[in-house]
Amino acid sequence: MWGEQRDAQEAGVTGDRAYSRAVPRYARAAQRALAEHALAAWEGSTLQEINDNLAEARTILHQIAGTAGSLGFDDLGTVARDNELAIDAHLDGPKGKIANCPTEIIFGLDDFLKSSEALIAEQSALESA
Repeated sequence: MWGEQRDAQEAGVTGDRAYSRAVPRYARAAQRALAEHALAAWEGSTLQEINDNLAEARTILHQIAGTAGSLGFDDLGTVARDNELAIDAHLDGPKGKIANCPTEIIFGLDDFLKSSEALIAEQSALESA
């Protein structure tokens, strides 16, 4: 996201306008990467493939949870943190040693993706206003 903000500043777009452009771009990129890892974990056939993709999804969620609140998106940060903790519990628990991606993790990630889509729509509407 910060690179997007820097690019906007270099183009002469500053302040709230730069911020409103950076948030949807960052959210879309994170959303896309998270969806790709969730799908790869769901479709994975080996323990390593499933767990590696869940770990990557967890990293993305951790980054979002860590920055969302400071950007004013507390609810999104909470949903990201809840999903991060669910993945941690799975990977650290006994089921993390079975080549199976739990449906509750996929449903949780789907809820997060829906929440982030609502944020993108809201920020895009603010940008075009």
